[in-house]
Amino acid sequence: MTWFTTISAQRLVVLAGTGEFGFDARLYREAAATWLVGLNPWSVSLNDTYFAAPPPSLLVASILVPLPAWLAGPCVAGVGLAGTAWALRRLRLPPWWLLFPPLVDGLWNGDLDVLLLPLLLLPGVAAGAGVFAKVYAAVPLAILGRWRPLVVALLVGVITFPVLQWPAYLADVAAINERLLHQSSGGMSGFVWLPLVPVGLFALVVMGRRRAAWLSVPALWPWSQWYYSVLAVPGLTPLAAAVFAVPIQGAPVVGCLLVALQARLAGESWMAVEPAALGRRPEPDRLAGE
Repeated sequence: MTWFTTISAQRLVVLAGTGEFGFDARLYREAAATWLVGLNPWSVSLNDTYFAAPPPSLLVASILVPLPAWLAGPCVAGVGLAGTAWALRRLRLPPWWLLFPPLVDGLWNGDLDVLLLPLLLLPGVAAGAGVFAKVYAAVPLAILGRWRPLVVALLVGVITFPVLQWPAYLADVAAINERLLHQSSGGMSGFVWLPLVPVGLFALVVMGRRRAAWLSVPALWPWSQWYYSVLAVPGLTPLAAAVFAVPIQGAPVVGCLLVALQARLAGESWMAVEPAALGRRPEPDRLAGE
């Protein structure tokens, strides 16, 4: 708790001095508003930061369009905070996990990533909604074998394909990704230094399917941001959480190695779906929807 509090406090001091509360939410709102009038949302920028998410995120972001611009950030942060509090209860984790620094960073920025954990813990096909907040939410669902929400998300994606400007996105995807690489300063995952990628893959295989599902995106998704690590919470051990809490490029891969070591010592395997406690409060026998 002290570790989380110290890092979060330092981060908030920096953000309060240099950042704009709810900036990401406002950017997503402007991009969705541009899309709704038939223009290119990937041309939208605020303070030289461009919208760079794939088209499905526009569906969720469009909910913010009727709100005043100043309210978009507080709205996303409030829903994310309430949803994460529910998710922590579902995972039987103490409330001070709300001080997890990547979560604090995401709440300040009003980024849609703070919605992913509660969405993915929803029962049944409802978990597929997470894919429309951020497409990489499909990764933990696929690894966990939760095919029904993925199929529903795919069907919705097919239905909405004609209106989501996929052709415009695909035509400009190289430039969009180049901007994203620049805006993320290389990201936090193993892709910041390519030799870390096979190390991360090895750790994910060793730690077992249940944990790898949650840690795979923070560890190996290209151009990842610090707040992507909120998605890792269900698979973290206390020691690994301390590493994931530090805003250092490549730290998620180091955290994965720690989880893999502890999982190996606990006798977990890739096919195991119920994790050992590994020094923290036990999780429920089955997560929602599994």
